[in-house]
Order: sequence, then structure tokens, then C-alpha cells
Amino acid sequence: MAPFQENSRLRPRYVLDLLVLLALTGTGLSVWLYQPANDWAVTTLGYGWAPISAWVAALTLTLRFRPGLLTRFWRWWGIAAGGVAVTTTVIGTSLVTSRVGGISTVCSAMRVANEGSSTSIVCMAAT
Repeated sequence: MAPFQENSRLRPRYVLDLLVLLALTGTGLSVWLYQPANDWAVTTLGYGWAPISAWVAALTLTLRFRPGLLTRFWRWWGIAAGGVAVTTTVIGTSLVTSRVGGISTVCSAMRVANEGSSTSIVCMAAT
């Protein structure tokens, strides 16, 4: 029996979904566990990962399940992308430069928790 026959449970679309999910999980785990990648992710975008991740997740799910909505409402997707860019810029400029709260507080807590590690050095340079 061929793996992609009509009566088979193994469908190409499900296999592709599984491969994409495994790739995203592997990327997330490598950024989370591999310290240089984690330092890069934190210092590059900081809290800006939240709006970017939400927009990319919405885009991915729309492309997967309802691709017609992307072409029908393309202006709204463009406006949302601009909003994500503005939000990321505001988060990056206001939280990094502030001495009270934001990234400086997170970095202070990281310095106390990780005395002598490379994370504390990166945070000290960012504040």
C-alpha cells in the first residue's frame, strides 16, 4: 500500500503541518536552551518578540486555514504589520533607555540571579 493513497491516513497536508510544527518547536527550543542564541534574541528585540510573534502566528494560521482572507483583507494585514513595527519600536526605545522599569529592571534581576555569567554582561551593556 502506497503511503499517500486516498484511503491512507498519511496525507501530504498533515505531513507538511507536522514538519512545520517540528521546525518551529526545534527553533524555539534552540533559542531557549542555547545561551548565545538566547542572548542574541533578548538583546536584539527584548520584549518586541511578543507583537512580532503574535502577528506571525496570526499570519501563519491564516495562510494555513483560510488563505482567502489574506488576499481579501490585505490592507488590514499591512496596517497590522505597520502597527507591529511601531509597537516594537516604542517598546525597544522606551524600555531600553528607561532606568526605572522595563529592560533595566529585568537586567538587574538577571545580574543578581546570574552573577558572573555572560547574560549579566550583555544586560549591563544594554542599560
